[in-house]
Amino acid sequence: MSSIFISAADSYDSICEKWDEFRKKTVLNTCIDDLSRLIKSGGRILDVGCGTGYPIAAALCRRGFRVTGIDVSPKMLEKARSLSLENATFLNTDLLDYKTNSLFNAIIAFDSLWHIPHERQREIYPLLSSLLLPGGVLLFTHGKQNGEMTGEMYGERFYYSALDSDEVNNLLCKNGFKILLFTENYEEKTTGTRDLLIVAQKMPAAL
Repeated sequence: MSSIFISAADSYDSICEKWDEFRKKTVLNTCIDDLSRLIKSGGRILDVGCGTGYPIAAALCRRGFRVTGIDVSPKMLEKARSLSLENATFLNTDLLDYKTNSLFNAIIAFDSLWHIPHERQREIYPLLSSLLLPGGVLLFTHGKQNGEMTGEMYGERFYYSALDSDEVNNLLCKNGFKILLFTENYEEKTTGTRDLLIVAQKMPAAL
């Protein structure tokens, strides 16, 4: 494990109240609103790093989707469960430890994959592919440069890591994805700026 690694669970637990207050004032990100139009009615969505469940899981449930939210922060999940959303399940697990017999029509990993240790970043893409139905869509934000770093939010330190954007593109293609949107330096009103935003679709296996 990297010498600079910091547990995201501990960091998010520490800022939970401030984060919850902030998220209650935000609206659904435009990119996720757009993604929801690609998912069939009643579809199953995995929200990786669901946090407090608001606004993403809440909006998706209101639209009739079935949402499974996973997060490493117990305190964030308490907030999510307190929303009492219909068709939503919230589980305390890391993506790399998540086990299920269900497959999803879509996966959203908004501002979450960059907390995974750098030495395990390459494990992300085959796992996400294995969790999606053929034709399912994946949306995620990430860094675009290879390496790791720490940052600060609400006075707490956070760990971040990423592979470079070319390798991410190659890993997606290698694991059966077709790239629908690949945008560096993404920016829009509701989301702000992100180094990388990707939307990809899992293609059916070749016969």
